[in-house]
Amino acid sequence: MLLVAAKPPLRVFFFDAEMVILLLIISHCMNILAEKLLVWLFVNH
Repeated sequence: MLLVAAKPPLRVFFFDAEMVILLLIISHCMNILAEKLLVWLFVNH
């Protein structure tokens, strides 16, 4: 009974953690792309 009650919040927590990690990775990639784009624009200006 206790295990069943404890499972859903853990699942929600893990889902949130995955989402946060995913968002961090996406923002990191976007920062790298933006930096490359700025460098490219600066070089080709």
